[in-house]
This record gives sequence, structure tokens and C-alpha cells, in this order.
Amino acid sequence: GALRLRTRAQASSAFEQALQMERAREAEQVHHTQESVARVMMELANTLADEQSRDDIAEVIVNHCINLLSAERATVFLADGDKLVAQTAVGLGGEILALPLKESSIAGYVVISRKPALVDDAYRDKRFDPTVDKRTGFRTRHMLCVPVVDHASNTTIGCLQVLNKRDEEGKVTDLHSFTRRDLGVAEAFSAVMAVALSHAQLQSDAFEHASRVHREAMHQASPAVRRPNRRSFSASAIDELISHDETRQTE
Repeated sequence: GALRLRTRAQASSAFEQALQMERAREAEQVHHTQESVARVMMELANTLADEQSRDDIAEVIVNHCINLLSAERATVFLADGDKLVAQTAVGLGGEILALPLKESSIAGYVVISRKPALVDDAYRDKRFDPTVDKRTGFRTRHMLCVPVVDHASNTTIGCLQVLNKRDEEGKVTDLHSFTRRDLGVAEAFSAVMAVALSHAQLQSDAFEHASRVHREAMHQASPAVRRPNRRSFSASAIDELISHDETRQTE
């Protein structure tokens, strides 16, 4: 009886010690992740400040997102009428990927509802469409998807979709999927991207407005201004014009 009690106490102590070590390891991982996210977000903000193209902004976001979340792939979808068009089409050989903007798809649901989606098994989710997987040979296992919302105009620009979480060895398995913490990081990426895309759109609109004003001004100008006289003058003709002007001034 005493031996059994001693064994139980030792087992309980060992379990408690292991639990504390696991909690400390998780806390260290959380702290490391938070520092990484903060550093990446600052780098991202500085980089995106110089970007004016939607494609360039999407590419920067996708590359950082894949690295920080240990993902196999990420895609930015932007709303275009009744479609969602991928700004990044990795693995599609340059083919443009477009999805219908409907709640029947995961990306469509996220954009319309403005709610994130965390999917542990894509093929068990009735909203998942395996068409792209079949066409490319890629296998989607797990997914997280967050809306990209421009809060200034209260419009949903699109969504950020991240596929297949890698484990510590860089492998993708059914046992290792995205977490709520990963979802929070993806939402931080989407917030930064929304600001960058809105800024790029404002710059594009300003450029188009300036170009339109210039065209209208040129159209309303006199023919002499719009079509300058390209005739070349000889030296004698120029001297004659100067002499004529001096005669007028002395009169």
C-alpha cells in the first residue's frame, strides 16, 4: 500500500512537472511569435508604403504570411463584381484564378459575411471546391481565410487565404493544422493590406484625375497651344522679325 501511494505521488509529481514545462514552452513560443509578428508588421508597413501596384502589395503580403505562419501556400483574392480574382496565382502557370462571389465557397463566405474561416479538413467542408486542386495537382488539407476590409469606406476588398500548415519539420500532415493564434496573425496581415490597397487606390485615382484634367485643358486650349507651329526659321527671317519688332517700339 505504501509503495503504491509513493508511486502515485511520484507519477503525479512527474506529470505536474511535465505540464509546467509544456506551459513554459508554449508561453515562450507565444512571446517569440508576438515579437516576430511585431517585427514583420513594421517591416511590412515600411515596404508597402512604397508599393503602388495591387499585384506587388499582394505578393509582399503572401510571402511574409507564408514565412510567418509556416504555410505551404497563400493567396489574396480581390472582389471584382460578382467574382473573386486571385492577385497571386502560385502554381497555376500564370493562369488567372477566379472564383464566384457566393457563400457556397469558403472565400466567398468570408467576403460576404466578413467572418473568418478556420478549416481543419478542407475536403470535409461542403463549401470547399476541389476543382483547383484537381487542375494543379495541389492537395489542400487545412485552411484559414480572413476578410480584407477597408474600414474607411466600410467595404470588403477581398480576402486572404492561407493553405496547409507545416509542422516543425516542414511537413504537411493531417495532425498539424492552423490555430486560433495563426488566425489572429492572418487578421493582422489583412488589416495592413487593407490600408496599403486603399492608399494605392487613392494614388491611382489622383493620377487618373490629374490626367483627365490635363486632357480636358489641352482640348479646350487654342489650336496654337494644342498644335504648336513646328516651322523652322532661317537666320534672315529671324533678323527680319527682330528688326520689325524694334521699329514698332521706336514708333
